[in-house]
Amino acid sequence: LLERVQVQSCTDTDGGLNYLVTGNVSGMLNSTTSYKKNDFCINNITVGEYRCVNPGSGPVYRELWSEDCTNINKTRCIGGSSGGRCI
Repeated sequence: LLERVQVQSCTDTDGGLNYLVTGNVSGMLNSTTSYKKNDFCINNITVGEYRCVNPGSGPVYRELWSEDCTNINKTRCIGGSSGGRCI
């Protein structure tokens, strides 16, 4: 876990920790400030993956995780216009 931020709302387009699909999280940081964070390549073999966490009765969080693509039998992270994902 690289980052954990409490937010007012959060939506994840790739459904969570999905290192094979480029996605983003978006929502409201507070009542006046919105945000959008895209998955990205930290380097040529490591992907930065955002996800939303809502433990149910508690607060909502936006989290940033990292994964070495070789750990999931992929060779590299592709970025640029393709966003961040392992291939």
